Amino acid sequence: MDFEDEIVKRATLDDIDEEMVQMYRERLNSTQTTHDLLKARKFIVKENDKEYITSAGVLLFAKDPSLFLPCARVRILKIEGTEMQTGANMNVVKDITFSLPLYKVITQAEEFIKTQLRDFNHLGPDGKFVSIPEYPEFAWTEGLVNAVTHRNYSISGEHIKVMLYDDRLEIISPGKLPGLITLDTMKIERFSRNPQISRVLFELNLVKELNEGVKRIYREMKEFFLDDPEYSEPNGRSVKLVLRNNIVMRSKRKTETLLKNDILNNNWQGLNELEKQMILAIHDRGKMTTSELSELISRDRKTVQRKLKKLQDLDLITWIGTSNKDPRKVYVIKK
Repeated sequence: MDFEDEIVKRATLDDIDEEMVQMYRERLNSTQTTHDLLKARKFIVKENDKEYITSAGVLLFAKDPSLFLPCARVRILKIEGTEMQTGANMNVVKDITFSLPLYKVITQAEEFIKTQLRDFNHLGPDGKFVSIPEYPEFAWTEGLVNAVTHRNYSISGEHIKVMLYDDRLEIISPGKLPGLITLDTMKIERFSRNPQISRVLFELNLVKELNEGVKRIYREMKEFFLDDPEYSEPNGRSVKLVLRNNIVMRSKRKTETLLKNDILNNNWQGLNELEKQMILAIHDRGKMTTSELSELISRDRKTVQRKLKKLQDLDLITWIGTSNKDPRKVYVIKK
């Protein structure tokens, strides 16, 4: 028996999200009761003269599917930096989980991710600023929809994760690629692990049943001058999609983070390019010596010392050491 058809004995009609059923009812132009509609669509089945809701019915219509299928949820983590740290260095700045009917999981997760992604401005050929998203919207929304629609829900110990790093977005979905699909054929082949879920999400206009999704992700990343999406199967137990932004965007992100410092923000436009480069370098590495800065900006020590004096006078940086003449003295951004 397919996992979608398995019965969930603890689930009852009281656990059903009537708003979700009504939305589905309207899409089908149906007037059936909740019970009759779910039964007609095989989401309620009979066993030993008793009626039960199926796993697919719970995933699609239960108020909180994770009450019955614990890992039927999507967790979104925003990480400050390019690697997740632990303990005292924990750098997770956002952590939110969605445990809802699958349609609501997708739509609400999309809305949240939009608030965490950035637009970047650059000068266009006409001399006006143009705003460009960090990633093409179709690429990450399609990746999310695919993860929710096609994950292996019979794996009870893991949930879908969306990881937002400074330089990339990762979507990790439990379960290997379904059927005969491989990493080499996924752009041209189509196979639905969960056909009932896929059909309902198609009827709700979330899933396109044409085999164009993955192919279009590649195309849109290329049109944004970004690297190809990276698909993999870590440990043979999940499907991982990685979308990378580019070095220009990462540089702008660092500058934006730095300018959250009000004093720096107020003085930024008055700095020349060398001074800005020094500030960015100190911010990026945490601390730097005069010699390190001299090598980085390819200027002699006296020039660097003069620039450092200006930045100190503006109250933008400070030094740490035993004395001002300490050869091991380092410069840091002033909090």
